[in-house]
Amino acid sequence: MNKTLYDQDYYLWLEHTTQLLKQGKFSGVDIPNLIDEIEVHDQFEDSPSLKRDFNDVFQQCYANAREEAADETGLSIDTFPIESPFLPEQSLNTEYLPS
Repeated sequence: MNKTLYDQDYYLWLEHTTQLLKQGKFSGVDIPNLIDEIEVHDQFEDSPSLKRDFNDVFQQCYANAREEAADETGLSIDTFPIESPFLPEQSLNTEYLPS
């Protein structure tokens, strides 16, 4: 089976597609998969390059969310834990509810 970049690594495929679109190289764009992605958005599991950086990105996102929560609620930023009380894997589990 000849796997395409789309099949191997969604995130890299997305970066490549974005570059082709920016450069106006429309003939190189994987149109069927692009259409599918516009209609289907949940591809984290198919993106090894995203998984590699997930923990770092998760920590940065939590830090940003902490600041936004303080801004939006008017509470002191110290109200919110410096480190996320949830594991990165828990945040991906749509069935997870904290106790």
